[in-house]
Order: sequence, then structure tokens, then C-alpha cells
Amino acid sequence: MPLLVITGAANTGKTGFVYARIREALDGGARPVLLLPSAADVERARREFAATHPVGLTVARFDAYLANRWRTRGDGRRLVQPPQRHALMSSAIREAGGEVLREVGEDAGTVHVLARLAKDSAATAGAAGRPSGEAGELYDVVGSYRELLGRHGLVEPGEAFSLLSADPPACHGPVAAHRFTDLAPHQEAYLRGLSERGVEVLVSLTWVEGFPATAATGALVRRLSGDGTVVLPREDRHTRSEDLRAFTAHLFAPPAQPLPPPSDVVFGVCGDAEDEVERAAEEAARAISSGVPAEEVALVYRDPWPLARGLRRALADRGLSCDLDFDVPLRALPLSRAAAHLLRFALTGARSDLLSWLRSPYSPASAEEAAALEAGWRRQREERTEVLAASAVRAVPAARGPLLAAGELARRRVDAEWATAWAGLVHGLLEAAHPGDAPLLGEWGEEDAQGAAGSLSIAADAADARGADLGASDVLVAIETARAEPARAERPGRVQVVSALRARSRRFAVVIVGGLTADGGSARSDDTYRAGAVGAAARALGVPERAGAEERERAEFYAVATRARERLVLLTHTLGEGGEPCAASAAWTEALEVYRAQDAEEGTPAFVDVAGAAAAAAGARRRMRGLAERMAEGSGEAVAGLSERDVFSPGELETYLSCPVRWLRDRWLRPRKADARFDALESGRLVHDVLRETLRALPAEAGVARVTPESLPVALRLARQAFEAGASALPEPRDIDERDRLETAWDRLEAFLGRDAAFVPRLQPVGLELGFGLAPDDDPVDLGDLKLRGRVDRIDSDGGVSLVVDYKTGDVPPPRDFGRRGLLQLQLYTVALRTRGMPVAGAVYRSLRSGRTSGFYLRDAFRAEELPGAQALDAAAFEEVLDDAVRRARDAAEGIRQGRLAPDPAHDACRYCAVSHACERGAA
Repeated sequence: MPLLVITGAANTGKTGFVYARIREALDGGARPVLLLPSAADVERARREFAATHPVGLTVARFDAYLANRWRTRGDGRRLVQPPQRHALMSSAIREAGGEVLREVGEDAGTVHVLARLAKDSAATAGAAGRPSGEAGELYDVVGSYRELLGRHGLVEPGEAFSLLSADPPACHGPVAAHRFTDLAPHQEAYLRGLSERGVEVLVSLTWVEGFPATAATGALVRRLSGDGTVVLPREDRHTRSEDLRAFTAHLFAPPAQPLPPPSDVVFGVCGDAEDEVERAAEEAARAISSGVPAEEVALVYRDPWPLARGLRRALADRGLSCDLDFDVPLRALPLSRAAAHLLRFALTGARSDLLSWLRSPYSPASAEEAAALEAGWRRQREERTEVLAASAVRAVPAARGPLLAAGELARRRVDAEWATAWAGLVHGLLEAAHPGDAPLLGEWGEEDAQGAAGSLSIAADAADARGADLGASDVLVAIETARAEPARAERPGRVQVVSALRARSRRFAVVIVGGLTADGGSARSDDTYRAGAVGAAARALGVPERAGAEERERAEFYAVATRARERLVLLTHTLGEGGEPCAASAAWTEALEVYRAQDAEEGTPAFVDVAGAAAAAAGARRRMRGLAERMAEGSGEAVAGLSERDVFSPGELETYLSCPVRWLRDRWLRPRKADARFDALESGRLVHDVLRETLRALPAEAGVARVTPESLPVALRLARQAFEAGASALPEPRDIDERDRLETAWDRLEAFLGRDAAFVPRLQPVGLELGFGLAPDDDPVDLGDLKLRGRVDRIDSDGGVSLVVDYKTGDVPPPRDFGRRGLLQLQLYTVALRTRGMPVAGAVYRSLRSGRTSGFYLRDAFRAEELPGAQALDAAAFEEVLDDAVRRARDAAEGIRQGRLAPDPAHDACRYCAVSHACERGAA
């Protein structure tokens, strides 16, 4: 029988086609199988078929179905469970050794990354051979892990299911794989194996030839479609709104003429994540007040868990309740977190773990008793485990039982009795928080039920690991990495808060999609392997390449957008968690192109709603306005010296020109992140420092002052030395994942140096991070009523003309946008250096990320091919650019002196401003 692929756009009847074939088979006496991606899909399909065909049909998650088949038809090895996988990987890391693993240690993050690598590579036919360096060490660890699996009679599901595909068990009816966006190699092989043995196989996939929104599925369709393909007509059978029909039909493939502004597709820009939560709740309330049933309204996020409490509160403020339909990290649930703290204290004796348990609702200690114990321990600097436990029992006698139980669990290996004792401990913690026989009700009770179920499931899996010799520490690692199923969902009268993954198989009247920022709304990075050691090991182990992040983001966005029948609301925000600006996701921005002409000016179209954050941001706006007014009135020390200032940096003036409120935030509020991480800012600093040190050392090492094709090897060696020295001064990477980010920074630096070898070959660096007006003996550059001080990243020269170079970690705008964006650093650097007598004939930004160049130069001094992306100017136009920048700089300086701090954003500034939610213009 053929393997039949059913393709079509969303909402074109693929489910109807597949279900009709299944019903036909049931009516004919066959016993079909329906394979689906998630447990929620399975329950929904079972309910639908139960009304007409209550028996004869098997409905299951694909891998759960294969696991059951393996238990009856496998080779006797048992499928490895998550606690076993992580425990054996920890053992493999200890056995393998190696420099990289000694540095990062056997922490949960490293174990998780390598366990995922072993799982993803289990189904591959063969490896490409051991790579060198750190990737080779990781490759060896996976090999050691596989040996440990064999010793304990265990097998990875990927390997087991691939073996099943070679000789699949008999099946007496068609097999349909439905609602998948991708298939794992073992799933694809199993379906092919069934088809080759005469079983009718159907695979439905959302895909349209040449349609960018479904391009991520294209490779799978091409692999499967050799046997037969059904292409459904692009007739939307479920969407009621004409606006929505047109939007989804042209998503990521804009029409030649832009569509008119929509009524049923809403683009909203909010201040920060909290503002966005309020806006989402308000949109839900508006839909319900118009007559839409609450369960027909969905709030969709890629990962809703971090916002779950805020969404619940915002909905409750409007008299609404909700269901949370998404998996959550088990460690994030209060009960399982408290149980883990208690067990970890028994293992390590860490005071912080004991305090975390005592302060939780799951201990018998009151808040006052926990605070008194903490104060005493801190005064005495007490860290001894036995003293901590004894004093806790003296102060809170009821703590004796849980502490003894945890101590006993810490000493024993995991078996069935251990799992029973763990269940007793978890139930005891539940009793402390919910005394009596009352059921677990409300938000807190549902989370505790979810945490208890997840924790007990982990213990049961660990106890089933016969021969793997697991301990309490292995259970803790499993709790750190496991995810818990949702408690309840799809109840009438409740708004549905849904993950993007779970939303794809349901339809709603109104869909509100939030978190569409470059971080929150972009394709996940944790389901692919980057270019560092982990990526190299993955490739050597044969892990299949996935579709690119851009294609996957488009596919996910399309899947969610097509779930709405009547109204779609797309929300983004401009302020990140640490107060930094954040941009909208690529999908949100591309979606606007459906309604915007290709040659339209950049910026926010008039139909994009930026007013929804006004009410939510009122408090922050009042605080910001009050501070600005106090400064403008001259009250307090903050503004005392403003009127007398005459020295400014180009960067400060540029910030003020972008918007005075943004200057206020950067100069006076200066928000800082609490935890140091190797993020984009640290990456940029490191790369800047390495470039400076490399170019300073190059003349002595290579005999030339610049990077050339011949000196590039020396430059790369020097850069590597400087990079390693700079990285060693940073906090140690916490895990393999953070090490990989560090390697990505090196990849970017290495690529930039390669481009530098061809950058205007006749020039050479004559100044690196050249400061002016910064040293005590170096006066600022005097421009009359304005003095400048600053630091230029680099100056290149051939002895006759000089070029200012400023590195940018992100991308760079075209020269035509400099004025409307308020950019004037390059111009003021040029003015300052020319005032000092340097013959500057051009100035450019160079992007460390993309390699693009942007700026301006004298037409007679440089050729267009030397500075692609920069603007050639004649002498008069060149001087006008500089004069205009000085005029604007003087206006900015005078505005600062006078305390003019009303919001006055430059072009599109509010969209990326960290405080747009807190000022009248940004939230208006």
C-alpha cells in the first residue's frame, strides 16, 4: 500500500480527510491507528470518535505507541527513563574526564545538554568519526554513556524505535500520523517500514508549495511524497473573518498591493511584559463582553509559565478565570521545589536549602520562626549540618519528622521502598500546606497537585531502573530537568492560556498571541545545536539538521495565527526584563508587511495600536514624569549642575536626541541586571577588547600594522590569545550551553578579522580606542558653546586621508536614516579629530555581527567598492553633514542644560526604547 501524504494550508480540511478515512476503515471492520503529537490531542480525538466509533480505534501519542510496541516486540532491553539517562550520563562524565568537562563539572546544565545529545543521536545510522578538541571529548562521553546503557540492559527510545522500523509488528488497519509539524528519524522510518509491508499509511502535513509560512516542512514532504500525495484545495473551511482569511493567505508572502488596514487583525505595542499581560487580559475581557464564550478565547505564548501568575491576576481583576494548558518545569512548582530543597539539604547540608524549605508553606515553621533561625545562624556563621538540623528541631519540633525522612532517603539507593518513602515525604509536605481532608482547590492547590504528581512520577521511574544503582542525587537531577503536564484544561467558562505547541491542534474564536519579541517570540535556541563544541559533536554523531530558525519561527507563527476564527491580536513589548530595549520578533515585523507597501517608510503604521499600554503604565509614567519635573524645576542635587555643564560625549548627546526621556533613564536611573551573565553586552565588550589588543600586538609579531591576507594567521593567533585571556577574567561558564555562547563570540570575531584583511587595503590603523578630552592633561575639544570628549574605536589612515571606524555589535542603519534616528557619533568624532588636525575624509560603522558597513566619505578620497554601504559626498555636502551634526549637538546640549525632559522621540525611537511604557508619548 502507498504511503500517502495529505498536504494543504491550515484550515483546509486535512483533519476531515484523515478522520473520514479512519471512519471508513472502522466501518469496514479494520482496526486503524491514529498517532498524534501530544496527550491533549489524544484525549480530544478519543472524545470525538467515541460518539460514533467507541471501539476498534487505537489513538495514542506516537512515541507512547512505539514504546508499547517495543515492550511486546523488542529485544528485551528496557527503554531508558529520564532519571536513568541523567544518572548514567553523570557516570559517563566522571569516567570520561577531559579538560572541558573538568572545567564545567558535573552540574545539571552540562548533564542535561549531553543527555539531550545522546538522546538525539540514538537513532542515527552512523557517525562521521571522532572530531578533535573539545567536541571530541563530548563525543567520547556519549560513547561511554552508550556502553553504560548496554551494561544495564537499557536502550534509548530512538535506537529501539529504529530497530522496530526494520521489522514493524503487524497492523490490521490504516495508520495515520496527524497534526505533526515534523517527524523524528525513527518515526519516519517506522511509517516507511509499515508501508513497505503493505500497511496503508497516511501522513498529514501543513504545507503549500512555495509558501514561506510552511517552508520548514518542505524537506519532510519531499522525502515522503514519492509514494503518493493528496493536495487539498486552499479553501479555508473554518475562518469566519475575511480579514483573517486574507492575512493568513499572504503571511510571509505579501501581495503586490498591500491589504487595507484590518479590523480583525490587531497589532499591539506595549511597554514591558507586565503591560502586555494587562493588555492581553483586557483584550480577553473585551471579547467575552461582546458575547464570545470564555473558553473560545485563547492567550497564546511560546512559554506561558513565567507569566502565568500575572495573567491569572490580570484576568481575575476583570472577573475572569482561566485554565493553564502547557507543560511547566517541575522545579518551578512550589511543592516539588520545596521537596527538592529538603532532600538536597539531607545530601549536602547547605544552609540555604534548609532555609528555603523552612520558609516555604510546606514546613511546620512559621515565618517568624524561620526568620529567627536564619538570624541566629547568620550571627554565629553556622554552617555545620548537624548543628543546623538540631537547632531547627529545637525551635520547630514538628520539623523532626521531615528531616529524618529526608536523611534516610539521602542514605539509601533508589528502589520501590525508596519511592514509597518519597511519596510519604511529599504527602507530608502537602499536609503541612493543606491541613485536614479538604481537597486541593484553587490556583495554589492545582499547582501542588501538579507538583506532587510530577515528583512521584520521577521517583517511580527511578525505582524502575533495575541495575542502574540510582541515588537521591539522581532524582534531584531529574526534577531539575523534567516538565509536568497541565492540571486541567478546556473547562467551559474559562479563558485558555495555552502554549504555542498545544494551541496548534485547537481552534478558538479569538486568539491573543503575546511575547512576540526578538527573544520571547523567536524560534527556540534550545532545540538546535550551535556552532561550538556541542554543535560539532552533534554533527559528528549524525544528529539530523533541523530547519533553520527563521523557517521554524514562521511555521510556528502561522500555526498559531490560523487558530483564530474571528479575531487575532498580536502583542509585542519594547522593554526587557533588565530595563533594556527589546525589539519585536521577526514574525511580528514580517506580518506587518502584509499591510505595508514595499517602498513605504520604516516606522509604525497608523493602524498599529500602541495605546493599549496606557492604563497599565500609568503608575510608571507618573513616577517618570515626576522625576523629570523635579529635575526641570531644579530641585534636589540631581539637577544642580545641569545648567553649568559644557562638556558632553557624542554618545550622550545622541541619546538625548533620540529622546530626552531615554537620556533621563540612561543617565539618572541606570537600571542594572542583578546577575552577571555572558550576554550580548559582555560579548560586545570582549570582542572590542580583543580587537584592540590584537591590532596593538600585530606590528611586533607580523611586521605589519594591519590585518592582511598574509598576516591573518598571526592576527588570529594573537586574537585567540587575547580572547582566552579576556574570557578567563569573566565568571566561569555555568554549563556547556554558556561555553557555547562564548565560542559563538569567538566565531564572530574570527569572521570579522577575516573581513578586516580585505577592508580598504591601502589603509592601516593609526589609532585604537583613541580618547580625546578624557585625560587630566587633555582638554576637551572646544566647539564654542559645546565641548566634546569621547573615545574612537579605531582610526585608519594611509598618511594622506584618515577614516573613522566605529564597531557595532548589532546591525547598522543605512546613511539615509542617520538624521531621523538622531545618530551623530560618526559626525562628531570626525569634527573632533579634524579640530585636532587629523585629515578625516570619512567615517563608518562596521557591524561585528553582519559585516555590513554604513557611513559617509568624501567622494575623491575613497572608491565606492572600498566602502560599500557608505554614502559618497562631495566636499560641500560633506561639510554640511558635519555642520548639521554640530547644530543638533548644540541643541541637545542646551536642552540638557535647561532640563528640557519632555518626551520627544526621534523616528521609531519608542519602538526600541526601554522606557516607552513610562512616558506620555511612548504609551500614547
